[in-house]
Amino acid sequence: MQLTLKIVRHLSIPLTQITNQSHCFNQQGGTVGRSDLCDWVLTDENRLLSSTHMVVEYRDEHYYLTDISLNGVFVNKSKTALGRGNQVLLNSGDNVRISDFELLATMSEATLVGGVIKPKEKTSLYEKYGGFSTVSVLVADFYSRIQRSRRLRHFFIDVNMQRLANHQTLFLAHSLGGPTANITPESMAAAHQHLNIQPEDFDEVVELLEETLEDNQVEDDDIKTILARVSRFRPQILRGAS
Repeated sequence: MQLTLKIVRHLSIPLTQITNQSHCFNQQGGTVGRSDLCDWVLTDENRLLSSTHMVVEYRDEHYYLTDISLNGVFVNKSKTALGRGNQVLLNSGDNVRISDFELLATMSEATLVGGVIKPKEKTSLYEKYGGFSTVSVLVADFYSRIQRSRRLRHFFIDVNMQRLANHQTLFLAHSLGGPTANITPESMAAAHQHLNIQPEDFDEVVELLEETLEDNQVEDDDIKTILARVSRFRPQILRGAS
């Protein structure tokens, strides 16, 4: 099954001025926001749209939306936003409002290739451990440990921790095989090049992440997989080290 989100109305500009008016999500899910790292990038001059505003997930043969924004995701004309970290099951015909965009959700069966239905992919670690809600808990625990670290806490002085937590949640979700946020070696290098992160700093981050996963009952083999996925970005994160 595929989910298509289509812009059906914008509160201030005509649809003819909007490019990229729809996006199709498959079972890998994805992200929506104004950041170039999102799967569906929406231009929002008023900046009411968060860098990553919401996450699309496919689980148990249904699509879900998770609100990770500052200004809210509103479903089916509700005047109350879902609220950060909250999730809703999407149905075909649902209306979703984010910033000045009104979106329509439609579901369709995936196109058959050569008359053969693609087998369902193996359950990811992201699905195994409960999706976005679990990743959010892990990130909160992880950052509490980082902020207590004498070596690392100076990196987070005067930093918008909510925004950083959003990015880290997407990165950890990506590392667990969840919705991609278009995380690439190039984007990781650009995000960290000004921080002068040293090898010892990176090693401590990995150690704290390992402790976090262990204390939250993630299985040993899965921890090894996650740490290996995180560590492959080590060269890019350390690129600015001097």
